[in-house]
Amino acid sequence: MQGVSFAGGGYVLVPLAAFAIALLWRRRRADAILVGAAAVAEETAVTVTKSLAARVRPTLPHAAASGFSFPSGHATAAAVTAVLLVWLAAGRPRWQVGLAVAGGGVWVALVCLSRLVLRVHYFTDVLGGVGLGVAVAAGLACAPGMARGIRQRFLSRPVRVPTEQP
Repeated sequence: MQGVSFAGGGYVLVPLAAFAIALLWRRRRADAILVGAAAVAEETAVTVTKSLAARVRPTLPHAAASGFSFPSGHATAAAVTAVLLVWLAAGRPRWQVGLAVAGGGVWVALVCLSRLVLRVHYFTDVLGGVGLGVAVAAGLACAPGMARGIRQRFLSRPVRVPTEQP
């Protein structure tokens, strides 16, 4: 379980994100930017939430861990990775999307289970981390479309100025 937990941490996911950005940069630049923004947003969200919650870790863990417990940074990173994997598979054949969903789900489950087995987080820490990760990734995935819609709505329509009626 320590190996699975290590694979869900920053020492593995940061180089993986850099590799994904390098692969996507030439043909899918917007997706490459999304991956980079997700890495930054995930780390920022975890740091801010941990400092706000300030929950201590369980006693007698089976692995070394420092800092606050809620939310689980590993679970958050795994959820962001899984959502981005499914997002990048969108538009591909159905079996590839299904493989991305299944692989992402198994990845999140393994990372979360490893954090519970190692007793470095409570169940609610892991659950909160998954929720935070899904929220961060979904917000980033929706942001370009929302910005485009807002821009079209407010910049393409003429502004109607009310006139006084006698």
